[in-house]
Amino acid sequence: MPQRRISQRGLTLTDPVLIAKRLGKLREYVSLLRMLRSRPLEDFIKDPFVIGNVERYLQLAIQVVLDICNHIVADDQQLRDSS
Repeated sequence: MPQRRISQRGLTLTDPVLIAKRLGKLREYVSLLRMLRSRPLEDFIKDPFVIGNVERYLQLAIQVVLDICNHIVADDQQLRDSS
């Protein structure tokens, strides 16, 4: 069972290391999206590989945000259930 920590919110199971890793991945995906954003508009229109890369990195970035949210929500639910 994960160890509980005391945070500003009170007792928590939220793993700051896990969240930091996820935020690192989010920064990576956003950086890649910014690089792709600098491509000419014609690349987006004509090149399915550019479109696919943008879609995939956007999907991965969204998934990271959802993973972080789910981790925090699960932590809050466990704390409510144990009280």
